[in-house]
Amino acid sequence: MNRTPTFLRMAPIAIALTLASAALHAQTSAPPPGANGPAERVENAGKRAVHATERGVKKAGKATKRAGNRAATAVRHTGERLGSKLPPAPRDQGLTPQGTPRDPKA
Repeated sequence: MNRTPTFLRMAPIAIALTLASAALHAQTSAPPPGANGPAERVENAGKRAVHATERGVKKAGKATKRAGNRAATAVRHTGERLGSKLPPAPRDQGLTPQGTPRDPKA
């Protein structure tokens, strides 16, 4: 049995099929135009992370401001309630509500 001539006849066909398969795979594995590649996906993920951080910082800033305003209002309200329940002291006759002396010209 002589297998060499059969192998020599099949080798070019096998090589041609291998090359055609590789070319077809290269065409189908390439991303379609306009599709994001790995670099664009990483860049977009970085942009989304930056925007999320900015949103978080804004929310935290607003929450801190709101908490500060509520605390100041509570302290002011408490002071006003206490002040309304206390009788005026006799020595406070010449003072403004802030505790500074009144202008004698006024």
